[in-house]
Amino acid sequence: MNSDQWWNTPVQFAKGVGPRLSPLLAKLEIFTFEDLIYHLPFRYLDRREIDSLNHLTVSKTSVALAEVAAAGEVTIGRRGKRIFEVIFTDGKGHLLAKWFRYNRAYHLKRFQKGKKFLLFGETTLYRGNWQMVHPEVHLMSEFADENNVDEILGYLPIYRSTEGLQQRTLHRIIHGLLPELQDHAEETLPQEIISHYHYPSRHESLFSLHQPPRNAIHSELERHGSVWHHRLAYEEFFYLQLGLGLKRRQFIEKQGFAHLPKIKLRNRFLKNLPFELTQSQMKSIDTISQKMTLPQPMNVLLQGDVGSGKTMVGMVAALLAIENNHQAAIMAPTEILAEQHAKVFQRHFSPLEVPVRLLTASTPSK
Repeated sequence: MNSDQWWNTPVQFAKGVGPRLSPLLAKLEIFTFEDLIYHLPFRYLDRREIDSLNHLTVSKTSVALAEVAAAGEVTIGRRGKRIFEVIFTDGKGHLLAKWFRYNRAYHLKRFQKGKKFLLFGETTLYRGNWQMVHPEVHLMSEFADENNVDEILGYLPIYRSTEGLQQRTLHRIIHGLLPELQDHAEETLPQEIISHYHYPSRHESLFSLHQPPRNAIHSELERHGSVWHHRLAYEEFFYLQLGLGLKRRQFIEKQGFAHLPKIKLRNRFLKNLPFELTQSQMKSIDTISQKMTLPQPMNVLLQGDVGSGKTMVGMVAALLAIENNHQAAIMAPTEILAEQHAKVFQRHFSPLEVPVRLLTASTPSK
């Protein structure tokens, strides 16, 4: 499979997706491998350092390595609601983990006394004791070696998701594709640009944003200001500008109407006005009139506040086209505005013997 085919492979063929999860990914506008790889995390949890249980902080996402001291169901409240609690210790302090939704048999088997776990969650104080509610837990014996532990202790990417699609599922699907990325993430930017800005490769940028190295700066990742973010953003704007440049060149190469610089109607129009146009209005008129005499199609945006005289400038442009034996169409977004414009044009163009007609959606076809 070549790179183009790989990027365009339907997402249902990614490991762990299939026909069951592909409709959920479609809600996130993820249809191909490319969509999946470019579904970048919007934030990151910092899980690089293990916190001692006697040095925890309120309302902070903490990482703890501790063993089970006791576990079991307890009853709380007047209604006798049952919850599952585990007391963890690291030899320096204690932490109470609580589950309000749980499977009794599974939790009793999993949290046996003496087993060591890595815990991730927000720490709070409750009646003088540190606690985590529904923490993320990993059994230490499930790790084959130090490298696996180190990977879990790195940054945890958080992805935009949808109902029915858990973070760990997205994490598993996306990270399942990362090993194949190196063979297909071909470089797209010119080498001069990469060298000039000291950008990393496309592969490194995509890989690192899904799996940041431990020496990455958390604040840069959070505000999307890392060198990997910068490189991908530059690439996106580079090709946007390139596409606009190509369209602009095609536009310029088209043949337009080269109007003759006739000014009789213009002069009569300006003379009949009960006021003089401002310097900015006259400058706009001259600029537009000059561009209308060129053989290339005109592409101009006239910008101004309400009441700044944009309609008057448009009238002069229309008169130049009319004096060159063309029709001029003034378009408006609503029928009411179109009617208002028609009245203004009729008032100013009648003395010039220039006919004005109003055409709206409600005008009979014939």
